[in-house]
Amino acid sequence: MVKSERVMKFPVPDWKRLFSKEFDKITTCFCYQYDIDESFYGPYGFDSSIAKNIINDFISDFVFYDVVERKLTNVDNVYRNGLYISSDGNSLGNEIEIYSMAVKKNELRKGRGLNEIEVEKKPILLSVDSECKIPNEVIVHLINDDIPFFIVNDYMPEAGKSIMIFSEEMVKRFLDVVRKYNVDICAIDNIDLMKSW
Repeated sequence: MVKSERVMKFPVPDWKRLFSKEFDKITTCFCYQYDIDESFYGPYGFDSSIAKNIINDFISDFVFYDVVERKLTNVDNVYRNGLYISSDGNSLGNEIEIYSMAVKKNELRKGRGLNEIEVEKKPILLSVDSECKIPNEVIVHLINDDIPFFIVNDYMPEAGKSIMIFSEEMVKRFLDVVRKYNVDICAIDNIDLMKSW
């Protein structure tokens, strides 16, 4: 095992909520701690070189939903809080692009005094308007459509940047990557039991 680094698994904290408690039973949270001393003190975050490799392997086919730009963007880390979605075989990005183009065309038509054209239904991801709150209907849609996703949130002074995963298959995938790098995995019953940093 890699000394002084570990992944910690913990239940969804009750504070700084991004989504409804109804999803807590299916959600698993993970954080990373490194430079750990004999008293289990050490910084949190996916910042060590091993942690960065784990994240790069895990998110290789994921994109980040940028709530400001209103689009899916490629990423190679989890530095930003919010929603990360598999880019493998889903049409969410295209739906947003087509909808946004239609809205812009209507703005131009309206400015020229022309009739607006009918716009397709607003894509579900556009209901996410804050990195701090993911609407229930978005989570339900992603789960029902079998679209792999996870959410990143920052919990300080315990846990730091944390990944919240909503399916056992994704949890297994994440832990397989962690094991590939020979990093210790431990489970904590409550975020309050972690050492503050």
